[in-house]
Amino acid sequence: MRKRNYRKIIIITLTVLSVIVLLGAVGFFAFRNTILDKAIAKITTKIDNDYNAKFAVKEASFNGFLGVEMQGITLVPKQADTL
Repeated sequence: MRKRNYRKIIIITLTVLSVIVLLGAVGFFAFRNTILDKAIAKITTKIDNDYNAKFAVKEASFNGFLGVEMQGITLVPKQADTL
């Protein structure tokens, strides 16, 4: 009788954990471009404040499973010549 209860608890626990992991993965892939945009915005603000320069990315997207593709990357110092 106890083995059945333990098996039931283990099966329910594994099912719940599997659903949570699956929902997390789906959520990550659904919102990964938004997360990428927020990361680029954070980096842009940091470069602007710390290095007195303007950092810009025209287009950024995920390429494949984990790759990131960026186009039109510029880094221009304020009140100085272009790099």
